[in-house]
Order: sequence, then C-alpha cells, then structure tokens
Amino acid sequence: MNSVFQNLWQLLADLLFPPRCVACQRPGPLLCATCLASVAYFSEPRCPRCDLPPASTRLSHCTACARHAGSALDGMRVLGPHIEPLRDAIHALKYQGRTTLAVPLGEMLAERWQAAGMAVDGLVPVPLHPDRQRERGFNQSDLLAHAMADPLGLSVRADLLQRVRPTRPQVGLARQERLQNVADAFRARPEVEGGRWLLVDDVCTTSATLEACAQALRLRGAGAVWAITLARPQGAARDVLASEVDGP
Repeated sequence: MNSVFQNLWQLLADLLFPPRCVACQRPGPLLCATCLASVAYFSEPRCPRCDLPPASTRLSHCTACARHAGSALDGMRVLGPHIEPLRDAIHALKYQGRTTLAVPLGEMLAERWQAAGMAVDGLVPVPLHPDRQRERGFNQSDLLAHAMADPLGLSVRADLLQRVRPTRPQVGLARQERLQNVADAFRARPEVEGGRWLLVDDVCTTSATLEACAQALRLRGAGAVWAITLARPQGAARDVLASEVDGP
C-alpha cells in the first residue's frame, strides 16, 4: 500500500513541479542524456573477483585476490565509482522514491554484465527485511534486477533468497561491524541447488552483504554465485581485500 500512495504522491508532485534531472537539475528526465553519458565506468582490465584493476598487465587477478581464498562469491562486477552523477541517481532512487530511475540504471547494469560474458540462470536481488520493505515501499535491488531481466533474457528470482532477521543500515559501520550485522541474516531456498546465480545490489562498500547472501546460496548448494552493483566508493574494496588477507 505504501508504494501505491508513494506513486500517487510522486505523480501529483510531478504535475505541480515538473521533473528535473537529479544530477544537473535541468528540466526533463530524472537522469538526462548528458548526465547519463557522463557516468564514469571502471576501465578494463579488471580483476574477475573484486573488479579492481590487476596489479600488473601480467596478472589476471589483483595482488590481494591472487592471495585470497575462501570467498563465497565467484566474482563481481561494478559499474563505476560512487561519484556524481551516478551517486545522485542512486540516492534519488533509494531515498527519494524516484523508482523510474531503476530503468536506465538497470539497463546499464545489463550492459556491464553482457560485457563480462558469463552465463547465469537467474537474477537474485539482495532482499530487504519485510519490515524495511514495507517502510520504504519497494526494494531498489529488485527494481534494478527487473530492469536488467529483459535485456539479458533472464528471470528475476526474488523468491530464492530471504532476509530472515532485521539488520542495521550498513552506512557508517566499520568492516567488522558490517560482517556481524549481516551474519546469518539471509536464508536461501532449496531450489538454488546447482544453479548459477547473479546477485544484484545498488552499492558495494566492503562486500559484507553480498558475501552473506552468497554464503546462504552456497549452503543450499548453488553451483556459482556472482554479484553486480552500480557503484563502489573508490578505494574501499582494496582496503577490505587487504584486511581479509593480512588480518584485522
């Protein structure tokens, strides 16, 4: 019901105050063609596990990933750094209820995954706890996954993964706090067994949430688990991977 009232309110607001680009504030689409074209993408080559640049042209993995083992994720892809205008679009989608932004953002994710050239059986959005979803009125990861589905010819399997306990927002938490916050927070259904699944989320900082989701899928026998997100703060993942390898 919240989402219905939210959509009606947004429609009324758009009639009274015509939409503007969330990044540059020009009248028109919520993400104008100029800002859409200016989204910064991460350059190639990339490490297939963390999607950071490899240590040298002679290595396929970055130094940390070449030494690291034990991740439940087979790898991940990230569209670009968490900077304008991508940051503005994510914020407007997630916190201002500008749900139509999921379409251009999801289409960009689909292009990023197509470039990766890896086959999966379905898209699994990172779930919100039911209480959080009722409060927000939507799950931005689910909206992104649905926008990706048609271009990729894949189905969205939001039923395969549930968040079984509420968690604090990850924003502002240190790495160890993030890990503890999402530990055992997710549960997968038996249908994931043997499948290759692509987790979809908006932002990755330390990958703690994605790892917790991947672990739940692995416990149910998933054959492969990948992840894709729109953005990552610059430098965040490098620090995380180093701490995973070298200790706390």
